[in-house]
Amino acid sequence: MTRTFHNTTSRFNGYFYANESVKDAVSRLEKNHKDDFTQILPVYIYPSADEAKGLFPDMDKAIKKLSTVIHRHTITTKSKKEIPGACKWIDDSYLLMGQAHFYKRDFFSGIETFDYVAKTYKTLPTRFKGMMWLIRSYDELGSISQAESMIDLLADEKEFPKEYKAELAAIQAQHFILRENYGGALKPLNIAIALTKKKKVRARYMFIEAQLEQKLGKTKKASALYSEVIRINPGYELTFNSQINRARCFEVTSSTAGASIKKELNKMLKDEKNTEYFDQIYYVLAEIAEKENDIPQCINYLKKSAQASVSNNTQKALAFLKLADIAFANTDYKSAQAYYDSTVTLVKPGFPNYELIVNKKNSLSELVKNLNIIAKEDSLQLFAKMDEKERNARIEKMIIQLEEEEKKKEEEKQLQQQQALQVTQITQQNNAQQNSGQWYFYNPTTVSFGASEFRKKWGDRKLEDNWRRASKEIVLDDSGTNPEQTLASDTSKKASPKISNKKSKEYYLQNLPLTESAVQKSNEKIVDAYYNLGAIYKEQLYNNNKAAESFEEMLKRYPENKYKLSTYYQLYRLYLTIGDNDRAEYYKNIFLTKYPETEYAKIIDNPDYNKEKQADIGEAEKLYTETYQLYRDANYLAVIVKCQIADTALGKSPLLSKFDLLEALAIGRTQGTSAFESALTRIVIKYPKDEVKDKAQEYLDLIKKQKDGLSDTKKDSLINNAVQYLYNKDAEYYWIFVYDGPIDINKIKIELSDINSEYYSLDNLFIENILLDAGKQMISVKSFVGKEKAMTYYNLISKDKKEIFSDLDAAKLKTFVISSENFPVFYKAKNISDYMAFFQGNFLK
Repeated sequence: MTRTFHNTTSRFNGYFYANESVKDAVSRLEKNHKDDFTQILPVYIYPSADEAKGLFPDMDKAIKKLSTVIHRHTITTKSKKEIPGACKWIDDSYLLMGQAHFYKRDFFSGIETFDYVAKTYKTLPTRFKGMMWLIRSYDELGSISQAESMIDLLADEKEFPKEYKAELAAIQAQHFILRENYGGALKPLNIAIALTKKKKVRARYMFIEAQLEQKLGKTKKASALYSEVIRINPGYELTFNSQINRARCFEVTSSTAGASIKKELNKMLKDEKNTEYFDQIYYVLAEIAEKENDIPQCINYLKKSAQASVSNNTQKALAFLKLADIAFANTDYKSAQAYYDSTVTLVKPGFPNYELIVNKKNSLSELVKNLNIIAKEDSLQLFAKMDEKERNARIEKMIIQLEEEEKKKEEEKQLQQQQALQVTQITQQNNAQQNSGQWYFYNPTTVSFGASEFRKKWGDRKLEDNWRRASKEIVLDDSGTNPEQTLASDTSKKASPKISNKKSKEYYLQNLPLTESAVQKSNEKIVDAYYNLGAIYKEQLYNNNKAAESFEEMLKRYPENKYKLSTYYQLYRLYLTIGDNDRAEYYKNIFLTKYPETEYAKIIDNPDYNKEKQADIGEAEKLYTETYQLYRDANYLAVIVKCQIADTALGKSPLLSKFDLLEALAIGRTQGTSAFESALTRIVIKYPKDEVKDKAQEYLDLIKKQKDGLSDTKKDSLINNAVQYLYNKDAEYYWIFVYDGPIDINKIKIELSDINSEYYSLDNLFIENILLDAGKQMISVKSFVGKEKAMTYYNLISKDKKEIFSDLDAAKLKTFVISSENFPVFYKAKNISDYMAFFQGNFLK
C-alpha cells in the first residue's frame, strides 16, 4: 500500500506536470528554432545562451516539482539511504531534473544529477539514459575525453537496451560532428536512420548524412541521399534545401548534366512560393558557373543573390563573401574591401573564418583609405594647377550637375510616394469589407502587407538608431583621376568646415592646395600613403609584387622623402624574396656605398648582426615578462628589486622606460601617494617622447583630480584604487545598481525581485540597498559564482533596462558586476568612474 501510494502520487502529482513543463519548453524551442542550412545541421536542437533564458521559468517550475517528489516520495532504509527502484518514479524524476538543468545550460548541475542516476540505479535502464545525457553534457562543455570514455563504456555494455540504441547512435553522431570528425559520424548516423521510425526525424538524419558525404567530397552519394530525402517529402523547407544541395553536388562532367541542373533551378525561380529562397537559388547557380569557370556569370548570379536576400542575412553574407574572395584573388582590392565590409556587417563571431574575414576587411580598409588619399591629393593638386578661368568653369559645371541630380532625385521620390499611396489605398479598399472595424495592427492582412512593403523598400533592418543607413561604416569611394569627382566628394574631411553650401564656388576652393606650404603638406600625405600601401601589401596581404610596386612608385615620384632609407631596405628584402637578384643587389650596393654606417648596412653586410642584437633584446624581454608576472602576483617588493637590476644590466634598452613605469606602480602600491607621484614625475621628465610618458601623466592627472577637495585620509585610498582592482573570473560576484539622486528604491527592488523569481528562482539571490554616499543610492544582488553567471544576469537586466528603469535619468544610472574581493575596495573609495573603467576594460571588451 505504501509503495502504491508513493508511486501514484509521485507520478501524477509531481512528475507528470514537471514533464509537461519540460516538454512544452523544448517543443517551443524546436518550433522557434531556425536551421542554418549553410552549415551541417545539428542532430539535436539545443538552446543558445539567450534562448535558454526564455526556458528558465518552465525549467525552474519543473525542478521545484521534481525536488518535492524526491523529497516526499523517496523510500529509504532506517539509515535514510535510498532503496533504488522502491518508488518507480524517483529515478525518472532525477533524470528529468538533470534535463531541465541541461536546457538551462547549467551543465555542471546537470552532470551532477546524471552522474547520480548512472551510479545509483545500476539495476535500472534509467542509468543508461543518465549516461547518454552525460555524453550530451560533456559535449556541450567541450570535455572531449570524458564524452568519449562514456561512449566507449556504453558501446561495451552487454545489457544496453535495444530501444535506446537509436538514441545512442544519434548522440555518437552528434559527438563526432561537433569534433568535425565527419567520417566517424557516418556509421552511427546510419544506425540511427535504420532504427528510427519517425519520418520527420529520419529525414533530418538522412539530410545530415548527405551533408557529411558532401563535406567529404562524395558528391554522387550525397546527391542520391538528397534525392531520397525529397522522396520522403518531410516538409517544404527540408525538401527545398535538399533540391538546392543536390544541385550543389553537380560535377562538371558533361554540358548536358549542367544544363539539366540549371533548367531545374531556373524553373524553381519561376515558382512564386520560392520567392523567399531566390537568394539561395541564385547562389547555387553562381557555384555552378564557378565550376564551369564562367566567372563573369558567377559574379552576376552572386549579385542577384545578394539583391534577392531580404531576411536571410547568412545567405546574403555568403554571397558578399564569395564576391569578396573573387575580387581578392584577382587583386581587385577596392571591390574586395567593399564586399568584405558588407559581409562583416551581416555576420557575428562564430561564423566560419570570422576572424580571418574581419582581418582582411580591416587590412583592405586601410589599403583603400591610403589609395583614396593618393587619388584625392593628386586630384586636388591637378585642380589647383588649372588657371582660374578654367577652374571656375569646371566648378560652375559641377554646380549645374549637382542641381540636376537633386531635381531628378526629388522627382523620383515624389513618384515613389505616389505609387506607394496608390498601392496602400487599393489594398485598404480590398480588405475593408473583410476586416471592417479592425484597427490596423489587429488586422493580419494589413500588417503583413505593411511589413512586405517595408522589406521591399528597405530590406531587413535591425531595430536601432539610424536604421535607414544601409551601412554604418562608410568607406570613401575611389575618386579615380577625375578631379571634379574628388573635389565634390571631399566634404567630410575638410580642415575648416566653414562653408557647407555645395552650390557655392568657395565650397570647392577651400580645400585646394593653392600655396607652396599647402602643396608640401599634400605631398607629405601622398608619401605617407604610398609607404603605408607598401607595408600593407607586404605585411598584411602578402603580395610582395604589389608592395615593391608601391615603394618603387613612391621613390620615383618623391626620391627624397623621410622614408627613403627604410624603403631601400624594404625593397632589398622584397626583391630577395621575389627572386629578383639584380634589383636586390642594386639596393644592397646603395647601402654599402652611400650609407655604410647605418643599421641597415650593418645588417646587410653581417647576417649575424641582427641575431646578436635580437639576443640582447630577447634577454630584456624575458626579464620584463618575469617582472610583470611578479606585479600581477602582487609581489611588489620583488618588482622593485627586478626593476633596479634592469636599470644597471640593460644599458640603453628600449624596454627601460617600461621597467620604470612598472617600478612606479609597485611604489604606488607599497609606499603611498607621495612616493607614487614622485616616481611618475621622474618618468615624465626622463622620457618626454616615449609612450610611457603619456601613461604616467594620466596617473598624475588622476592624482591631482582626486586630491582636490578630499581629506588626507582619503587621498591614499583613492590613488591606490587606480591600480588596485584584481581580476578573478572564478570569484564570487555581486550585481550593483547605483543612482545619483532620489528614487523609489522599493519599486526597483520589487521589479528586480520579480525578475529573480521568474528566471533565478533556484539561486537564492539576495537583494539589499544601502547609501553609497549622501546623494547616491546603491542596490546589490548577490551572489553569483564566477564572472560568467554574473554577466549573464547583467546582460539580462541590461536587456530589460528600458522597462525596469524607464522613470530614471539614464545619465545618473550605473550598473555593473563586482567581485566580493573588489567590493570592499570600491565601497571604501566610492569612486564609480575608476571602477567603471576597470569593469569596461575587463568585462565588456
